[in-house]
Amino acid sequence: MIPGPKVAEIARAIGCDVVVCRRKQEGDFPLADIDTLCRECDIISLHVPLSEETRNLINRERIESMKRGAILVNTARGAVCDEKAVAEAANK
Repeated sequence: MIPGPKVAEIARAIGCDVVVCRRKQEGDFPLADIDTLCRECDIISLHVPLSEETRNLINRERIESMKRGAILVNTARGAVCDEKAVAEAANK
């Protein structure tokens, strides 16, 4: 698994505008909250540990707020996403 900061560097290197969701600023990428990322980003790549705080971080409401055609890459534990909601969205 490639860590999130490395994915961000690679994405920027190929011309992507990168925004990150973190508790504190690290590096020179702009920060946004998870709801803003879900609404505005074309690609969301998850790189978080599973905890009670991150369980179902990507839930039905956040999935419904995503752009049509948005890509969700979960490199974290499966339970970070509501897998049933992801499957239902993928089958629409």
